[in-house]
Amino acid sequence: MPYFWSEQFGRFVQYAGHHAGADRLLWRGDPADEVWSVLWLRDAVPVALLAVGRPRDLAQGRKLIEAAVPVDPERAADPSVPLKAAVR
Repeated sequence: MPYFWSEQFGRFVQYAGHHAGADRLLWRGDPADEVWSVLWLRDAVPVALLAVGRPRDLAQGRKLIEAAVPVDPERAADPSVPLKAAVR
């Protein structure tokens, strides 16, 4: 699975997966804030995740991507809900 990280403007940025072919994008937080993430889904299954200052999202999201586990999109979009708790 593709993975990269970088530090940009004092923020730790991580990306895992491949979002081509995704049919839904979920924001977890506000990109105007210091920390947020984006989750791409295909048929409710996570296929990629971009995390800015949210390493826990990246770690949990990577496991969900690798396992191809469907998530509840409403719960997965809530940044107060750990991604592993959004599994259907």
